[in-house]
Amino acid sequence: MAKSYIARQSELQMERSMEKEKAKKLRVPAKVLVVFVRQLSIMFKSGIPAVEALDTLSNQPESEVLGQVVARLSKLIGEGHRLSNAMSYFPGIFDQVFVSMVAIGEESGQLDVSLERLARWKERDFELVRMVKGALSYPLFILALTLVLTFFLFYAVMPNFVSIFEEMKVPLPLPTKITMAITDASQNPGTWLIITAVGVAIYGVIREQWKTEQGRIRMFTFLHEVPLAGRLIRLTTVSRFAGAIETLLESGLGLQKTLRLGGLSSGSPIVKKASEDLVQRVSDGEPLSDYVMMRVDLFPMAFAQYVATGEETSQVSKMMGEASRLLDDEVTYKVETLSATLEPFMLGLVAFIVGFVLVSIFIPLYNHIGNLGT
Repeated sequence: MAKSYIARQSELQMERSMEKEKAKKLRVPAKVLVVFVRQLSIMFKSGIPAVEALDTLSNQPESEVLGQVVARLSKLIGEGHRLSNAMSYFPGIFDQVFVSMVAIGEESGQLDVSLERLARWKERDFELVRMVKGALSYPLFILALTLVLTFFLFYAVMPNFVSIFEEMKVPLPLPTKITMAITDASQNPGTWLIITAVGVAIYGVIREQWKTEQGRIRMFTFLHEVPLAGRLIRLTTVSRFAGAIETLLESGLGLQKTLRLGGLSSGSPIVKKASEDLVQRVSDGEPLSDYVMMRVDLFPMAFAQYVATGEETSQVSKMMGEASRLLDDEVTYKVETLSATLEPFMLGLVAFIVGFVLVSIFIPLYNHIGNLGT
């Protein structure tokens, strides 16, 4: 009997462990989560009890996953858990900043206010990330489309012209020889084997690098060096860092924990490492601005000036908010510049490829027609 009880407890523990691992992998679109937080804030402000509010919001037509998670939150609260504790079971949906904000609201008795601040921050953060992704996705789409069309051109169209050139027995210009070499390579299985092997190797290296903190830092350091896009990524992560600090400080969280959570919310391992250094320096009694001004490779000078002003006036949260909005404006400008720069560049690339192929086709045909007339 005792053995059966122990075995049953072991099975239950394994089930809970598996459920936690599964919960960590759950994800919800940022836009859907923002709407949920806004709705929950309004319902709490109206005095609706947590269980009743969550039961109502468990109907999520835009995300079945979120609906199931909200229903689970309601059940956990009914069992005596706090909302922040229940949310911590789903770190893939509710990150540490989210859980900390909810915990602060519970302790201060102003959960609706904390959720309102959280909703405002999440909305700004979502719009910022969406804008950057939109700016980068368009040129990447054009580049992918160019590669696909180029592959189709050399794999399906050019072999017919290669056969014609070989039958003409005329001297071929350099562009035609290059085009023929690329066409022959595209027909060779060995070429695709090499390309596949290189692609798999690059994917493996990136995957291994992403598993470690130092590897992620190296990858982001490389991204920061990419012209135009690198500065855009750096500004975005620092803006997210500043916005999170503003929201957390306004909620009453301590500076050291705020810095640590701000680094996590930035989405950049470089900013996260910098936030840990900031925590150490703050604990040693050093000003934030001293370290920020030393890291001009990461933090813009304007951001450092806002931090220094915030420390001098004891308004760090307000200055962080102003810095975040300033960086958001610069990101918007950079996005517009990036789009304006890349669009003609990508169109020029497509025109060059098409023009090169046309020249390589028509020059030998023109020469051959000229030879026939003599």
